[in-house]
Amino acid sequence: MALDAEARRRGGQNRARQAKLAKAVRVVSADAVPPLATMDDAVAVSAWLFRMAASGVLDPATTRECNRSVSSFVHAVDKADLLKRIKTLEQKVRAYETQTVTGDRPRPR
Repeated sequence: MALDAEARRRGGQNRARQAKLAKAVRVVSADAVPPLATMDDAVAVSAWLFRMAASGVLDPATTRECNRSVSSFVHAVDKADLLKRIKTLEQKVRAYETQTVTGDRPRPR
C-alpha cells in the first residue's frame, strides 16, 4: 500500500513527536542546586547553570526554565530595592514639604 505525501508527512510528525518525548530529561537533585537568596547567589547560580548546560548534565529545557527563574528573582530583588528607595525619597519629600509650609526650615550655618 503506497502512502501519499500527506500520510508520509503525518507519520514523520508523529515519529518526531515520539522521539522528542522519548528523550531523557536531565536534572539534578535539589540538594545539588546552589541557594538563591541574594544577588551574589544569582551570579553564582547563573555560572553553575552555564557549566551544567555546557557539560550536558542539565537538558536545554531545564536550563532554560532555571534561567527564567533566576531572571525573575533578579528582577524581583531590583524592584523591591527600587520600592524601598522610592519610599525613602517620598518620606524626605513629605518632610521637606512640611518644613516649607510651617516655615520650619533649617537655618543655614
